[in-house]
Amino acid sequence: MAKFKVDTEKVAEYVSQLTELRETYSVCNKKPVSDAAQGKTYKEVEEISEKMESAKEAFLELIDRTIEFLDVSKASFDASDQAEAASVTKK
Repeated sequence: MAKFKVDTEKVAEYVSQLTELRETYSVCNKKPVSDAAQGKTYKEVEEISEKMESAKEAFLELIDRTIEFLDVSKASFDASDQAEAASVTKK
């Protein structure tokens, strides 16, 4: 069985950074604004805006899932460390 050395404090720091990134990125809502909401160029800009919104939602989901993975991994690493420490003290 392979053994990994994991700095759980760093994991927590990265989760914090990702959470901050998510909060910052989730409020970025730029939509095309025009008094002349017509014409081919406006429609193209509107389509690009919709695609960017879709990409933003996918990116936010990626951040959420990464945070979830790191939280579960950290909990697993902590539990493993505690079990290992308990087995050492019993010997």
